[in-house]
Amino acid sequence: MPLTYEAFPRRSVAFFLDWVWVCFLLILAAMLASKIPVSAGQWLISGAVLLAGLIFAAMEGSAWQSSFGKRQMRMKVMEVQGRPVTPWRALARNLLKALPWIVWPWLPVAWLYGWPAVWIVLLAATMWQGRRRAWYDYLAGTAVIRLAAEEPLAGAQPQR
Repeated sequence: MPLTYEAFPRRSVAFFLDWVWVCFLLILAAMLASKIPVSAGQWLISGAVLLAGLIFAAMEGSAWQSSFGKRQMRMKVMEVQGRPVTPWRALARNLLKALPWIVWPWLPVAWLYGWPAVWIVLLAATMWQGRRRAWYDYLAGTAVIRLAAEEPLAGAQPQR
């Protein structure tokens, strides 16, 4: 069966669903960071993003092959050869994806507003290339695939 690469609008919805709970982590980290020295706050925010990346990697490297958002949108992460993604590739993919946000709190103030814009441009580039793969998918050798309507979600319990 040929792979159907997922389109940017549906990937964006999955991203939003995933990052709703990550924002909770970041808000909590920011609230704690306001009570501690600046450098410790930077570590805390970077740590919250790193933790989210590790959680996503664990989910995508598991039998689910997807994060919560991707699962809701009936997508999964696979290797470009069509094999299930390995835990190591899932880790590489998610650390690459999180890297700009881990680095962001450490940038000089003048860069703080430009850095997210660069990230958004890189993600938007996903819309214009044929395979619909983000830059971190290219580097990790992965792709986000749309599940066929009849294909069961990985890890789902069979209906009785």
